[in-house]
Amino acid sequence: MKTTTLKTMTKKEARSFLEEKESWRLYAAGISLLKKNNLSEAILAFEEALEHDPDDPHCRSYLGLAMSMEGRKGREAVELCEAAAKADPYNSELLHNLVKVYMACNKRRKAHGVLSRARRIDARHTGLMDTMKTMGSRRPPVLGFLPRGHALNRTLGKVLSSFRLR
Repeated sequence: MKTTTLKTMTKKEARSFLEEKESWRLYAAGISLLKKNNLSEAILAFEEALEHDPDDPHCRSYLGLAMSMEGRKGREAVELCEAAAKADPYNSELLHNLVKVYMACNKRRKAHGVLSRARRIDARHTGLMDTMKTMGSRRPPVLGFLPRGHALNRTLGKVLSSFRLR
């Protein structure tokens, strides 16, 4: 079995290997900065990591998350996280980031849909469970035979809630 080292690689292979290593270093630094809530530096680290590896869905997802946490470029943050989730649709961590970004952009309905999909993929993911608890779940409509948005369901729901009967 032949082992590959930097000396035995072609220049193109070696450059690709080193760029991936640099991308990973920047990604890890971005995650660390994000955990410390140093958002502007985390964004810079993720952007630089994407320069080395533009197709990395993890860098895209966390860049979008950091942007939404900083409260800027909501549309771009959503696009980054959606692209990352589309590139790796069975990764619960990327879906969790998309849920957080949707919630930051007040897209609650989309967040619920993605959250339920992510929970089907990984039911034991602690971040997903915590997010589910904070989001809560909707009660069923008062009149189950009518759609949730029907005027009667909305009115009855408000009336019953005001009397704390629901």
